[in-house]
Amino acid sequence: MDPDGGNAESAPTPQRILAARLNLLMDAVTVQQGRPYTAAEVIALVAHHGVSLSRARWSYLLNGTRALTSDARLLVALAKVFEVEVEYLVDLQSTLVPELVESRIELIRRLREARVQSFAARSVGEISPGLVRHIADYIEKRDAGGD
Repeated sequence: MDPDGGNAESAPTPQRILAARLNLLMDAVTVQQGRPYTAAEVIALVAHHGVSLSRARWSYLLNGTRALTSDARLLVALAKVFEVEVEYLVDLQSTLVPELVESRIELIRRLREARVQSFAARSVGEISPGLVRHIADYIEKRDAGGD
């Protein structure tokens, strides 16, 4: 899957591209402040810029459902909230990644992997410390490019 929510088999819809970008910005906020914005926080931050946003519409934007928003004021407000250029949320054909996100992409990827690994470790129950070390070594070698 590419960073904009598509894959090689099918072209993603503009709604899904925007959703993927907004979710990536939420991930960047999580890295920056240790947790994502809540819906209420996003709504309040957007309101600070004079734009109304409902909880349902925020959910639609994050999930890539419903019609693509053409509300320029909303997109400008969201760009201000996430401190990115407006073009990132408007020009969905662009492959440029905002500096804020680009500087954190590797950390975001690692955090996502850590969540998956943590979930997997909890799911398998009791395993020996030796096996945990062996799995961790394998993952580290894989990440370094040396299978």
